[in-house]
Amino acid sequence: MPAFPKGVRAFFLCARQGALTLLTDWDRELEKRGLAFCRYADDCNIYVRSKTAGQKLLAGMTAFLAERLKLQVNEGKSTCGRPWARKFLGYSVTAHRQAKLRIAPESLQRLTGRIKELMRKGRGRSLTHTIAVLNPVLRGWIGYFQHTQSKTPLEELDGWVRRRLRCLLWRQAKSRATRTVMLRRQGLREDHAWRSARNGQGPWWNRGAPP
Repeated sequence: MPAFPKGVRAFFLCARQGALTLLTDWDRELEKRGLAFCRYADDCNIYVRSKTAGQKLLAGMTAFLAERLKLQVNEGKSTCGRPWARKFLGYSVTAHRQAKLRIAPESLQRLTGRIKELMRKGRGRSLTHTIAVLNPVLRGWIGYFQHTQSKTPLEELDGWVRRRLRCLLWRQAKSRATRTVMLRRQGLREDHAWRSARNGQGPWWNRGAPP
């Protein structure tokens, strides 16, 4: 942590605490108006029945925060849209009449980007080492998103991670003969293993190819 001048950090904490106290006043205003909303710190979603109502509310709340609470709204992140097109704390909802909680696509993209980065750094390392590096990231991520009601993205993520690990093994088995032996150990028939090791396709194609 950088060395702040004496009193600066305490001022920052007091300023943030003051902002959160003001947002509590905002909560009371939303409750007084009978609005359905979710807020965590300064991240808030408000739910209304129509786009027109949403646009009016956005303009009204922006003015309320600026005039009454002296807080500035980030216009780049604040907009009126369908619930399933928005995210809140990494989650979103499905576009069904009975909406289900799901993982926001942006959250999945950030995770896959992080996994790619870790695996690029770990090239040349053993499969055991790579799994040991990935496990804390995946466990923490799954623990946070355990409340999702849409399991398909998790199943697809599991398959994608496994395929990336198989790609790692494919790259490490540099020669065709070594790849043939590796595929035979995984249960492929000798002729299939021979053809796969010599087909000229890349690791991603081969590690997802049917047996």
